[in-house]
Amino acid sequence: SDCSAAQMARTGTLRAILLALLVAAIPPGASSTLLTASLHKIGTMYTTVLTRAPMAAHCVQGAAVTAIGDAASQYIERDYGPKMKLKKKTGKGVKEKGMALSETWLNGGRLFRASAIGLIVNGLVVPPYYNAIQAFIPGRDPASVVKKVCIDAVTWGVGMNFALITLRLAMEGTPWGEAVRIAKAEIPEVARSDLCTWGGYNALCYGAIPKAIQPMTTAMMSALWGTYM
Repeated sequence: SDCSAAQMARTGTLRAILLALLVAAIPPGASSTLLTASLHKIGTMYTTVLTRAPMAAHCVQGAAVTAIGDAASQYIERDYGPKMKLKKKTGKGVKEKGMALSETWLNGGRLFRASAIGLIVNGLVVPPYYNAIQAFIPGRDPASVVKKVCIDAVTWGVGMNFALITLRLAMEGTPWGEAVRIAKAEIPEVARSDLCTWGGYNALCYGAIPKAIQPMTTAMMSALWGTYM
């Protein structure tokens, strides 16, 4: 009931996208289509890299996926300003009465910070976090999945989101004390939004998605959610 209509719409879209991720987990031979065969080949290559250098693979994919998501987010959030002066190819300044597109929308500093956070969170924190929670509750039965989702709602939905909000603000130049104050004010709404969207994903993650690719799908989910938010 705490979810707004917009949040529910976003959740439905994200869940539809997430179902497509499961195609890569279809056992070989289940389909003879070229697409499925290609996905299996990519999956095999990805599994090989994960086996040989798991930490490096998680860090690279975490930084890359987060960077792509942040770039998409910045593109969507392009600065629009009333009566902004635009330059045509002739070089003449033109006044736009309505909303005008900023000529420079990609913030390299923000993109770098997002990549660094993605490397740390999705590359160094998420894999051992998943290993710990699934070692504590190893089953994939409905009861075990519910327990994991509840634990995740507290540890990640509240604790980690609070830390991430504080870290993001601090990296953008906000004093640490002010960053903590803002995080405290924002965390109740963030935790509710997190539960509305991530509760469904976590159930899918802990109940169906293969453990080896969970950090990757979570990084993709994080990028999608960050773009929508």
